Amino acid sequence: MEIAHAAYGGIGLSIFMGWPFLTGTIGFSIASAMLMAGITLNNKGRSDAIIGVIWALGMAVGIILLDLTPGYQVDLMSYLFGSILTVPKTDLMIMGAVAVILTFLVGLFYAELLAISYDEEFAKVRGVQ
Repeated sequence: MEIAHAAYGGIGLSIFMGWPFLTGTIGFSIASAMLMAGITLNNKGRSDAIIGVIWALGMAVGIILLDLTPGYQVDLMSYLFGSILTVPKTDLMIMGAVAVILTFLVGLFYAELLAISYDEEFAKVRGVQ
């Protein structure tokens, strides 16, 4: 859920720079996920608080960039909740392809993901990590 909130920064960046929404949102989401993963791996004790700061920062950056975009009438609710009827066909196809790829990867690495999610020490002993 935190990635979805942080992705709002990508929406703001896309509108501010005049880029396609999907490009900015995916890039910002991947960068946020990598930052969260890096922090979680290096600092497990405070990772929840730091992850919360990252998603709040992403939302704030998105709102600020939307506000700074000249001539743009900000309608935050349309981006937060949206309408499935306004999604372009190409975006639906991209999302479908990503869903198929992710489903395949989760199926391929299911045992490893399960081991890591339940017991990190057990996963290390089995050579998963």
